[in-house]
Amino acid sequence: MKVLQGWMSKLRQGRIAPVIERWDQLRSWLSEDDGTWNDGAPRPFILFLALFGTAMVAISLFGDQGLFAYRSLYGQSRQLRREVTELEAREDYLTRQIHALRSDPAAIEKLARQKFGYAKPGEIVIQLPKP
Repeated sequence: MKVLQGWMSKLRQGRIAPVIERWDQLRSWLSEDDGTWNDGAPRPFILFLALFGTAMVAISLFGDQGLFAYRSLYGQSRQLRREVTELEAREDYLTRQIHALRSDPAAIEKLARQKFGYAKPGEIVIQLPKP
């Protein structure tokens, strides 16, 4: 016990002195009188409730299922919904184009002229270089 007391006295002289003084104050505050506040609630219990409440708030904000994680997932969800909407619009366009190419000869001719440079007999095709 003497070794511990000597060690503590050396620590009190160093940088940790304010921390040890605060700890001593807290310990004396918890143990003074009968250990209760005016309403009869024990001080350690009130201290536990305060720490527990602080921990719950921190977990609800910063935890894996906390508010910040929820906001991040909500943003990702909105982005994915946008992508799904764009892909559905693209699918509708391609479905209409497939239907047109299967049933409309004018659509086939238009595609052949645009993509492959085909021409009807007697027509001259002039292709300009792409900028």
